[in-house]
Amino acid sequence: MKNEKILSAIVFLLVIVVGFQGYYLYSMNNKKIIQKEPLAIQKVERFGGTNPFEQFQQMQKEMDQIFNSMNSNFSTMPEFEAFFNNISLTPSINMKDLKDSYKVRVNLPGASDKNIKVSLNNGVLKIEAKTEKQNDSNSSNFIKKEIYESSFVRSITLPKDIKGSDFKSKFKNGVLTITIPKA
Repeated sequence: MKNEKILSAIVFLLVIVVGFQGYYLYSMNNKKIIQKEPLAIQKVERFGGTNPFEQFQQMQKEMDQIFNSMNSNFSTMPEFEAFFNNISLTPSINMKDLKDSYKVRVNLPGASDKNIKVSLNNGVLKIEAKTEKQNDSNSSNFIKKEIYESSFVRSITLPKDIKGSDFKSKFKNGVLTITIPKA
């Protein structure tokens, strides 16, 4: 019930933000754009009379103004903190075929070995992990906060030549290494 209320609040906030941004873009589109001074194009002999670098700089400035005016960095807004606290991420994996086994490496920064579960059933390797929320007593002193509590589940279908559900796993320095013997 609590999760449903949080989800409803997030959806409501997203609808409001999307509506506001849509209205803002609509109003920008209907305004007459008055250019105070014409775009200065310098004569450069090599480039056929125009300076493409100046044109790219002007275009970059205009794009920066558009994106800065939209304030689209939702992860730093307190209204969306609950959403980003529960976001599910999928970490990168490497799977290597060795002579007598397969080796799977998974990057799990911020996770601890007690919050990692690995299982192997019917040729499918399932990895579950969760990073713990860091409780800082001075949470208002953050200048920038981008690390949130997260969790994920990833399933990988293995080749048919594995040896039953036998495997070994080791977690060290944020990297989970799983060794699965071949039949």
